[in-house]
Amino acid sequence: MLCRAATYNDPCGVGIVGEAGGMPNFGWGVRSKTVTHRAAVLVFAATAGMAAPSLASDWVKTIETGGSGVFTVCRSWMLFSTCKDYNRVVIPTRVSVGDTLRLDYGTNTKKYLFPVGRILRDDNHCKLFTEPAGGTDDVNRIDVSPCHELAALP
Repeated sequence: MLCRAATYNDPCGVGIVGEAGGMPNFGWGVRSKTVTHRAAVLVFAATAGMAAPSLASDWVKTIETGGSGVFTVCRSWMLFSTCKDYNRVVIPTRVSVGDTLRLDYGTNTKKYLFPVGRILRDDNHCKLFTEPAGGTDDVNRIDVSPCHELAALP
């Protein structure tokens, strides 16, 4: 029988200390490993879907843009990462994977060469990433809206 001694008046006769370790038994004894395992599985399942693009999204080779986008610069520190958005960054009207875009951004104009590693299109919205593989959060990217996929040239 698992005794649940939430108070010092323990009906199981264990007294003030419950388990062999000398700590009070607050109902975590036998079930703690199962609860912890289930919680870990739920957290993993919830975050696993976040890393992959949604089913409506697809990777494309070439897009047509409206000529501007939002440039997000991310920096990875030891314990955390930070990202900053720069609006109205001018980009070419045609962008392909493998292109290198010359970006001028910020109030104190900065220059950045953005290598297009991959393009994720979701309806009328696209994201350009610097890396050909990897995650889609906390990475340098350009959000473009509107955008349209262009057929590859022969």
